[in-house]
Amino acid sequence: MTNDSEHSGWGLVKTDVEIVDEKKAMFDIKKDKWFIYTPTPEISKAAQEWLFQEGFSWQAHGNKEVNYTDTNYLMLSPYEDGRFCHTFSIDEKLGEKEIKMTFKAVVDSVEFPETQTPEQIQLDKVMDQIAELQTQAAKLQELINK
Repeated sequence: MTNDSEHSGWGLVKTDVEIVDEKKAMFDIKKDKWFIYTPTPEISKAAQEWLFQEGFSWQAHGNKEVNYTDTNYLMLSPYEDGRFCHTFSIDEKLGEKEIKMTFKAVVDSVEFPETQTPEQIQLDKVMDQIAELQTQAAKLQELINK
C-alpha cells in the first residue's frame, strides 16, 4: 500500500470511487400530500382513530371524532397542517402518496357454546328427575317425623 494522496488505506485510487452526497427527503406525514384507502366503514374508523392519535383533526370542523366512514379515502388537506379531509376519489395528477395500513384484531376472550350428546341430554333429564324425587322424599320424611 502506498501513502500518497491518490490512494486510500485500502489500496484504491480515489478517482475510482465516486462520493455520493445525496440527501433523501423523508416523508413528512404532516406536510406531504397523502391518502389512505378506506373501503369499509371499519377501516375508515380505525384509520381515523390512528390519525387522531398522531395529532391530526378534521379540516372541516377541527374536531377529533370519527366521521364520514362511508367515503373511499382520507387525505391530507394541502391547506392546513395537521388537518385531513375525506373524499370518494383521488386525482392521481396531484401526486399524493398512499399510506398503507394493516390491521390486527385482538381477541380478549372466547366463549364457546356448550354442546351435549343426546345421551348427555337424557342423563341430565334423569338427574333432574332424581333431584326432584329426592326433594319430594325429604318433604315426606319431614311430615312423617312430625
